Amino acid sequence: MFLYSIDGTSIGSMGNATRSKKIFTAILVLFFVFLAGLIYDISSKTTFPGARKKAQQRKEKMEKAKSDSLKNASSPKSATHQP
Repeated sequence: MFLYSIDGTSIGSMGNATRSKKIFTAILVLFFVFLAGLIYDISSKTTFPGARKKAQQRKEKMEKAKSDSLKNASSPKSATHQP
């Protein structure tokens, strides 16, 4: 009983097929590495839509705190440190 592959060649003459499989596997691995890098790059440049509102609120708080601290630093009471 002989075993045949899809293209009609016998299994015993699969020397070139293993080389082709190795080449295909190498190309497939390179493709997945490229795809993973692309996904990482895109995801690092974008933000989750729900996070935008929170980021805006944090930015406003920081700006308000910064402006408050500048007002306090310029006042004469804080410069003398006396009650």
